[in-house]
This record gives sequence, C-alpha cells and structure tokens, in this order.
Amino acid sequence: MIDSVGGDIDTAEEIADLIIDYNLDTRVKSYCYSACSIIFLGGNKRILDKGGKIGFHQSYYLKDDIENWYNNIQDEFENIYEFIAWLHADTQKNIFDYMQFFLERGVDPNFAIKSLQAPSDSMWYPRRKEMLNANFITN
Repeated sequence: MIDSVGGDIDTAEEIADLIIDYNLDTRVKSYCYSACSIIFLGGNKRILDKGGKIGFHQSYYLKDDIENWYNNIQDEFENIYEFIAWLHADTQKNIFDYMQFFLERGVDPNFAIKSLQAPSDSMWYPRRKEMLNANFITN
C-alpha cells in the first residue's frame, strides 16, 4: 500500500523495478502524486481505493539543482552549452523511458501522453473510469 506526494523519479523507477521483480500488487488508499504514480504502475494488480486520487504532472529540475549539478561535473564538458545540449538529450531520453514504461505495463498510449501534459507546478487527477479504461488501474 502506498500513499505519497511523490519524490525523485530515479528512486521511484528503482522501487517499481523491485515491485515488478517480486510480482507484487500495489494499492493506493488515499493519494499518489507525481513520482508515486511510477511506483504504483509497477504493481501486477493496481488498486485504487474509492475516493483515492492519483495525480500526474511533467517532471522538472529546480534551478539550484541544475546549477549544483553543473558545478559538480563541469570538468566533463567543454562549456556550459555542451552541458545544456547533454541535459536536453538526457531529458528527452527520460521522457522516452517514461513512455516506454507505461506502454510495457499495458497503459493506453493516449493516457500516457496525457499524464505528461500538466505543467510541473500543477497536477492532473484523472477520474477512476478513465484510469480503468486506460489500464492504469486494474481494480
């Protein structure tokens, strides 16, 4: 059972992989937002209790995190523009991996696309019926 406001996407992916490896079911009793939805999607059976909410939005980096990241690895790049080009390519790869994971778990592609449409400072809460029809939740 998970209830979470979200967190780090990389950590969520690692937890989802463990859930898949152990063939576990997932259940949300109250709320599962942002990166939590990735953990939830790892479940064999994915149960959302009545009244529970699952929320989606675009991923993001905080400005200070990008600055610290660059400062820690700037020796690996010729200049900041090379870092920006790398970050852009890495971000596109992350979005592709996210979409691929949704499809591997049997989620409707249109729903997967919609899950990335809410801006990072907002949240999309699909209705239960929409999540059932998209095979995001199974019960």
